[in-house]
Amino acid sequence: MSLNHDLRNHISVAFGYLELLPTKFPELKNNHHFNHVKNGMARAIEISENLSLAINDCLNNTEFSPASKKTGFARIKVQEYLNHSTTSIYEELSEVYDIDFNVTFSTINDDKYVYLNQESLKKARENIITNAIAAKATHIDIDFEMKNYCIVATFKDNGKGMTQEDLDKLMLQQHGDGILHGLGTQNILKTIEEHGFMVSYSSLPNMGTSIRLLIPYN
Repeated sequence: MSLNHDLRNHISVAFGYLELLPTKFPELKNNHHFNHVKNGMARAIEISENLSLAINDCLNNTEFSPASKKTGFARIKVQEYLNHSTTSIYEELSEVYDIDFNVTFSTINDDKYVYLNQESLKKARENIITNAIAAKATHIDIDFEMKNYCIVATFKDNGKGMTQEDLDKLMLQQHGDGILHGLGTQNILKTIEEHGFMVSYSSLPNMGTSIRLLIPYN
């Protein structure tokens, strides 16, 4: 992806984490210094978006980034995608995979866009499902929540879960310091990296596994 695309992704993901922090630490909602940091990050995102628009205007093309033409990334309007595609995607998958899906999503009023490689995302989505099935899961709760600067996508299964040792291995794999076991996990992490998403895993033995993605707007 282009340098500016990566810059916006990193800033937006950082802001996404900031938005999630008060859910664990409610006192931050009214913290003066914390709010200053959030305001500064919001301003950085605004500046980077203006830079992106200027670049696209110079190229006379507002629908695709320079990198998207080479990599198959298309600019997608988030609200339309969630409202018109999400349910049908998992209805089709339910006919292929022996597992139940419960899909929910929430949108905001502001128009937001993301750059997505649909084929790459399809593979990652299927790998998340097959990994859950391999863990003896019979059900996956899937939720997409639009926030001001990112989407939070959560996949929670009811499989056998993972030990802390398994989770530690995943953290190493994400940073390139561990051995990737299984093509499913490898494909998921590859897709996350090329899109500029951030991922976190949480799991307990016999309590299932949750995968949370922070997907920045562009």
